[in-house]
Amino acid sequence: MNHKTVAWVTCLLCLGLMLGTTTEATGQPSDPAARGLDLFVHLPTSAAPGAAVPVQVQALGFPTVTTAKPLAGAAIEAVWDPRSLGKNISVAPPPVRGTTDTMGRAHLDVRIPDGPERDLILLIGVRSGSHHRTRTVKVTRLRAYDVSLFVTDDKVVPGSTISTWVLVRKATTQQPVASLPVRLSLLEGGMVRREVRLTTDAAGSAAGRVAIPPSQEPSFSWTLQARVASQENRDAGSAKIVLTPREETPGTPRMWAQWSDDAVRPGATASFVIGLRDASDEPVAKHQLRYWIGPTGTNPPTTKEEWDKIAKHGTTTIAGAVRGSMAAPTTVAPIVGTDLRLVARAMVAGQALEATTSVHVGAPAPTVKLLPTAGVVVGGLEQQLLLRAQDGWGRPIVGTFSVTGDGLDAKVTTSADGDAEVTWTPPVTVGARRDVGPCAQGIAAAVVVRPLQNLPAFGGRRGPVEICVPIDRETPGLVQIDQPVVRAGEPLRIQVLGRLKAPWSVTLTSQNGAQATSAWLDDGSQGGTVTLPAGASGLWTVSAVTPGRKEGGQALPATILVVPPTLPLLTAVMSGGRAAPGGKVTIDARLSDGHGKGLTGTVAAVAFDLHGGGSARGLRSIDTRSRLCDVAGVGDRRCRAFLEGDATMNPVRRGLLGARHKGALGPVLDPGASADEDMRKAFAAVMKSLEGAVYEACQSPERLRDAGRKGPGGAWTFNPELWTLTTAAMKPKPVTPGGEPFALSDLMVIDAQVSFDKVARRVTRLKLLRVLSAVHGFVRDNYLSPDEPALSDPPALLRRLVRNGQLSGNDLLDPWGGTMQFIKARGARLPFLSLRGYQLQAPGPDGRIGTQDDLRGPFERVLRSGTPYAAAVGEDRIVDAKLDMRVAESTVQAWESLLEELTGTRLGSLGHGSGQGFGAGHGRLGRSHRARAPRVRMGHSIVTGNAFWLPPQRTDASGRVRLTVPLGDAETTWRVALLGVPDHAQPAVATVDIPITVPLSAQVNAGAQWTVGDEVDVQLMLRNRTHKTVKAKLSLAALGVAKLSKPGAARKVVRIPAMGAATTTVRVTAAKAGGAKLEVRTTAAGLADDVVNHQWEVKPAGER
Repeated sequence: MNHKTVAWVTCLLCLGLMLGTTTEATGQPSDPAARGLDLFVHLPTSAAPGAAVPVQVQALGFPTVTTAKPLAGAAIEAVWDPRSLGKNISVAPPPVRGTTDTMGRAHLDVRIPDGPERDLILLIGVRSGSHHRTRTVKVTRLRAYDVSLFVTDDKVVPGSTISTWVLVRKATTQQPVASLPVRLSLLEGGMVRREVRLTTDAAGSAAGRVAIPPSQEPSFSWTLQARVASQENRDAGSAKIVLTPREETPGTPRMWAQWSDDAVRPGATASFVIGLRDASDEPVAKHQLRYWIGPTGTNPPTTKEEWDKIAKHGTTTIAGAVRGSMAAPTTVAPIVGTDLRLVARAMVAGQALEATTSVHVGAPAPTVKLLPTAGVVVGGLEQQLLLRAQDGWGRPIVGTFSVTGDGLDAKVTTSADGDAEVTWTPPVTVGARRDVGPCAQGIAAAVVVRPLQNLPAFGGRRGPVEICVPIDRETPGLVQIDQPVVRAGEPLRIQVLGRLKAPWSVTLTSQNGAQATSAWLDDGSQGGTVTLPAGASGLWTVSAVTPGRKEGGQALPATILVVPPTLPLLTAVMSGGRAAPGGKVTIDARLSDGHGKGLTGTVAAVAFDLHGGGSARGLRSIDTRSRLCDVAGVGDRRCRAFLEGDATMNPVRRGLLGARHKGALGPVLDPGASADEDMRKAFAAVMKSLEGAVYEACQSPERLRDAGRKGPGGAWTFNPELWTLTTAAMKPKPVTPGGEPFALSDLMVIDAQVSFDKVARRVTRLKLLRVLSAVHGFVRDNYLSPDEPALSDPPALLRRLVRNGQLSGNDLLDPWGGTMQFIKARGARLPFLSLRGYQLQAPGPDGRIGTQDDLRGPFERVLRSGTPYAAAVGEDRIVDAKLDMRVAESTVQAWESLLEELTGTRLGSLGHGSGQGFGAGHGRLGRSHRARAPRVRMGHSIVTGNAFWLPPQRTDASGRVRLTVPLGDAETTWRVALLGVPDHAQPAVATVDIPITVPLSAQVNAGAQWTVGDEVDVQLMLRNRTHKTVKAKLSLAALGVAKLSKPGAARKVVRIPAMGAATTTVRVTAAKAGGAKLEVRTTAAGLADDVVNHQWEVKPAGER
């Protein structure tokens, strides 16, 4: 803020523009809103249909144009503008009304009407006596539902059918929505190719199958969309997934290698695994391979002879894997360390395979962080910081540290999780601006953390760690939350600590913008409580603002984590079945609240190969507990304690949530903070229009009477009609901060210098400069030197310019009716414009040239520096321009442009930079608010890799359900991911790992479909998972439409090597159409029997 603006603000404050006070010497006017009224408004600018928009208002009355006071007993009404609600609105929502308290404050809850996503206009009216004003605020209506869409894999086979699952939750409560129609569409090039209509169950879920069109284009793609339509067939909630064709290529053997860790310490043992799969992606057991391991700077042998000599041998297990380990080097290069590279090679089915992987060896530096609970440190206030110490692998460091800084000298001991809380009351002037380093371009303070004992993570050293902590010098305080993790529907205690003792408006908004709540705090230091909505969940932003603060007035932020009333927990165990390739297992699952109470709902499952590239990350994002802890930055081990109120976690809660502060929500209207600027701009615009009216009036003697008149005492005053002309010509009409039309008396209250003589003198200055500029142009164009006879008599030269039409007589007319003249003068001359020995002057108010009230030059001061009138019209710039000289022509042009810019020359002129609509009845976005673009929710692939989908099934009354899950044909560990959705709570996820543990098993490879007359040698794959060779007996039976080609083949004996596999075949014939079945019973001494029933379909000949 420059010194002129400071002077302007100071002047207005002296006149009484102080929120909540009045400085009227004669007492308070009888009408507290004589010169208008206005509203402070603090509200969220988005919400979902059905949500209540909490509106915080403070009514302000203006007893004078420059005085604002809280308005008690004012009637407040908020109503939606029906024109903004959309089409086909038959009944407009009713208004919500309230009355302000003794401090002019009120709180209204205005519900968002149902409808599609769009911007709505909220009309907020205030009435006091005969005065009324309406303000408008834009609020975005979001979509009504959050839709999640899942598929097992976004890579699809053209011509196939895929399974999908949809979950619909209400945006305001995140509760499942039952019996809701959902359209599941497959779009190709924006056009719908397939559409399935679904209806959600009590858990808000629906499952469907969608056929993928045939396509030969590998670059083709489809968009799968789940959409809930509104009454206007608008999008009330949707999710999308882009599907692309799976590349179908002939299978080839593959080899892979992986270290168990990304990095290891010097001297530690590094473990690895090498895997082999054949062309059908089956494990290659009992196969020989070789591998080489070396540090950075070495390379594997390039010739076969050297490779066979140096590389180590390995033999794959029945799972097709070789596991091993190696001690890492004990001495490595400092800082950079080294890498251990593993190269493995093998021959499978005549193909040479190779796999490479690396692990880093080194001692990465430990890290120490300080996380302020407010996100930044505020000088002069006691506050907490979370100290977090971790080694180079992110593991906690337990130890004692000293923490020192400006006004800080503490000793703390970190917990088993590497955390400790530091309390700091920094000086008010803490920190300094930094132009380099981690806090460059900001104010920061240095804090030094030093270990006080020998800690392995620090290599036994006790050297200091310097941390850069950001400082905020402008913020007036801190928001303090007693419990930063709170349950929905419960009260939250909030305090605003700081040097400013004032009431605060506190608004809490959800991360998705769908919900909000708010309250007034009479005294921020005493605090108060706000109750969270029952459906709240996730991160919420707390925004605290105090009305009328002009400096450092941004909203104060805080972040809390809201936990839903019920935190669902899904548990699952394998209870039976056949854990073998191609087998089925039984899983018992239970949905509960985590404390023994069962929850009814649905449970879906998907099984995938854990070691074949599969992952269930897509499901984790919707598990309620995992999602809440992820957004807070808490790991799985501490998640439950973090969410469920463990008091020892409060320091961690404060530190982690403080690091997640985002921009707070400022007021959309704050007249106490903006009145000065609004008044300055409006005042400047009105004064320029008034000067323009006077300027236009002195273009002829006949019009002078339209501008001013001479009173009985000889003083000049404005013509009363001039004010009407001045304001009528302005678009839009000027209004005071209270919204009332500007009156001439308002101008005089703002600055007593507003008079006809002052306005006329400012207009005359411009006219003087224009005449001098015309004279200068004549001299220049005629190449006249100072000694030319024509310049010896300037009055004659002036008459000559008038005769030649280069000037008119009206150009020499001043607003009092006098005529500008050159008169002899001594003293300083005006460069480039003055004529030697003469000065151009205007007669002024007395009409006589050469008297004391003459205006003697275009840069003569008219207004006192620092006054509102002078600041509004740039008086000092005009006066100082006399010294701003360059080359003659440039200087004259610059002077002329400046005076024209800063002097009104046209009735209704707003001048440059005046801004339009000051104080008008429309809302503005707060400075700290960020508008949010509409979101498009993207769906998830539940897993990656080959997967088997099990549609949702209902639980019983105790939340239990039994699922039968098919396993794939791979010899691997299968992971079953389960997704449970309670009827009245948010989702939960669980996983069960099922390793192939059956000691002896058989797998039938007969295909899924035959044609009548087919006779096929069906392959039987037998696996022995024991460490002894097994003599297995097979009993075979063909059932249904299938029969054994040779009845004597119903019995077989096969020897299977230890930890190995063997294959045999049996010929089967399909004589007619129908269902076929092959039963294989495998027995061996001392081992449990294994029974496989493989079924397939036999189609009539000629049918596909």
